[in-house]
Parts: sequence; C-alpha cells; structure tokens
Amino acid sequence: MGKKVKPNSLLDDSPIDVEATQKKEEFEDKSLVGNGSLTIESKEKLEKYDALEKSVGALAKEKEALEEKLAEYANRLAELQTAANQISELNEENEKLKKELTDAKDKSKEVYALKKEIEAQKDEINNYLVRISELTFENANLTCQLDELSKKMASSGNVSNQKQFSPNIAPPVQGKLRQPRTDAYNPYMNNGYGTWS
Repeated sequence: MGKKVKPNSLLDDSPIDVEATQKKEEFEDKSLVGNGSLTIESKEKLEKYDALEKSVGALAKEKEALEEKLAEYANRLAELQTAANQISELNEENEKLKKELTDAKDKSKEVYALKKEIEAQKDEINNYLVRISELTFENANLTCQLDELSKKMASSGNVSNQKQFSPNIAPPVQGKLRQPRTDAYNPYMNNGYGTWS
C-alpha cells in the first residue's frame, strides 16, 4: 500500500510521510510536554488545532476565489460606469443637437417669411414700374401735343383759327396695362412713341 502524503501546515506545502507522523505522534504521547506527559485534554487541543488548520486552508482558498470575484465585479462596475458616462455625454449631445435643430427651424421660418416679403415687394415694384412707364408715355404724348401747338402758334400767330388737335390715342384706363402696337418694320411703333413718326 502506498504512503499517504499530507502537508505539515498551511504555510508549508511540502508533503510529509504519514507513517513517520504516526510514529512521531506515538512518541509525543509517551514523551514529556512541559512538566509532564501529554494529557487527553492537550491531545484534543492538538487535534482541534489540526482541524482548525485545515479549515483555515479551506477558508484561504475560498478567500482567494472571493477576491477574484470581487476583482471581476470591480471591473464590471468600472465598465458600467464608463458606459453610464458615455450615455450621459450622448444625452447631452442629443439635447444640444435638438436645440440647434429648433434654432435652425426658427431661422428657416424667418427666411421663408423674408422670401415672401421680398416677392411681395417685387410685385409692388413691378406695379410701380408699369405705372411709371404709363406716366412716361402720357408725358411724352402731352409734350408732343404741346410741341405741335407751339409750332402752329408760331406759324400762324393765332390759335383760334387753327383746328384743335385731338390725339387719336385714348387715355390709359386705370388697372389695365396698355399693349403697344407691334410693327417689326417700324421700330418707332414698338417703343410707345408711334404717334411721333
């Protein structure tokens, strides 16, 4: 039968011979400890000490396993804290982007309102330009009539003998645009001063 090997103590991992330890225990029973031989009470204490040593070894192993688990939990906790920090940073960035989006929407509404106002002012300017061109035409027509009258007056000296000049163009009607007569071969007919030619 093979020899059983067990460690001396928790601190010493070197194996010892079981038979040698039994012989040693027998010797210790007969030997004197202190002032006398080994009593039953001291024998029980020594056995309890051995059992305590074994339980301390088991507890030391359990402590190591628990320390490993604690280290693992600490790592997980650190990872979770990092993830929580990243989530809070992303939430802050999300809020910032939402604010920028609402600001951009407000600005786009302002731009749209300004574009509408610009279109309305362009229409108003176009109406004024049409009115200016009508008034310019009337002014030119009246200037032409005045020139003809002044020529007739200068040639005869008396306006009462001359027949009255009446233009063949009707006065412009408010709200309607006048359409000029178009003649491709006579450029003076296209510019609104056709009566002068």
